[in-house]
Amino acid sequence: MTGRLCFERFDALNASLLAFEPLIGKLPDDDHMAVLTKATWHMVMIELLHWSHTHTNGVVEASLDAAFAATTHLSMSQEISPSVEAIASLAPHINYFLTLLRQERDVFDEAPWVTIFAFKASLIGWQLVAADCWKPSEIILVSDKWDMRRWMNIVFERRKHWCIGRLVINSLKELDDVI
Repeated sequence: MTGRLCFERFDALNASLLAFEPLIGKLPDDDHMAVLTKATWHMVMIELLHWSHTHTNGVVEASLDAAFAATTHLSMSQEISPSVEAIASLAPHINYFLTLLRQERDVFDEAPWVTIFAFKASLIGWQLVAADCWKPSEIILVSDKWDMRRWMNIVFERRKHWCIGRLVINSLKELDDVI
């Protein structure tokens, strides 16, 4: 991203990325490279469909911890109320990460950027739940922002053995101040 709003390329980017969807859907869920490919594609779709202030507010930090804190702060301080169409476009991509996080599998071989992508997708999902405009109940059985926050803590707690997991858990503690 250049940091400037540029919508003239949206249609071309969206069409190109959507062309990959049939291929992405055929990738197996038990192959590590396939998970990396799927996670990257879903995050790119989220970034394209959900224009965030992190794209233009200059979120360039000196450390990953500071970047997580800035991202968490932005998710708490900015109200979100997307259209029904926007939520419908974002939902499958956020649901991918929620489903990935929900799985009771060994997370020791998960790539760090998958955790980062999942954290960002979870924050967007939390924003939508907090705004009462989306319910991921069929994916993770939460009914409100408090349930979503507790669920996020549980799934990221499984990643606490890594530095990246501890950074996510510390950033999630900031949500407690809002809730």
